[in-house]
Amino acid sequence: MTAPDNPRTNSAAPAPKGISPDPSLQSVTQGRPTHNGRVHGVVVACYRPEDQKWLMIRRSAHVPAPLAICFPGGAREHGEPYETAALREMHEEIGADVELLEQVWDYDVPDKPLTLFGYLAKLKNPDSLAHNPDEVHEILWLTTEQAITHPDAIPNSRFFIENLNKALPRHYPV
Repeated sequence: MTAPDNPRTNSAAPAPKGISPDPSLQSVTQGRPTHNGRVHGVVVACYRPEDQKWLMIRRSAHVPAPLAICFPGGAREHGEPYETAALREMHEEIGADVELLEQVWDYDVPDKPLTLFGYLAKLKNPDSLAHNPDEVHEILWLTTEQAITHPDAIPNSRFFIENLNKALPRHYPV
């Protein structure tokens, strides 16, 4: 799987006749470049093999999905390569320098005009992480089980984690 060079053609089904789309969904696309009406975003997962934990964040109270737990990431800028967006978002949100290892996931969020592309990455500077309080409330290291079952976890994280776990042996042999 690789992020497309061209816009994706599969998108969420339109609202049934007589039902208007949820106006809160406009906040997803407002001011952001879209591809076939969908914002393309990136999420990045870093794995710490010594304790089998994932680098995750609790989102700021000032962003969509306030105080939810998820992987760092954000929207791709107009014309920006997906890999560049992933590197930029990691640096902006938590001051992380990473090496992207593999794109392992893409996902059309069913209730929003949003498509996510997920990357497995290696953290280069684990001792110098610092969250941007405008975007991130705190940095967390969670096990797979904690990441999936935490009551504040964004539900689609479990789908990303399924794909990450399949990719781990290629990059972190046992």
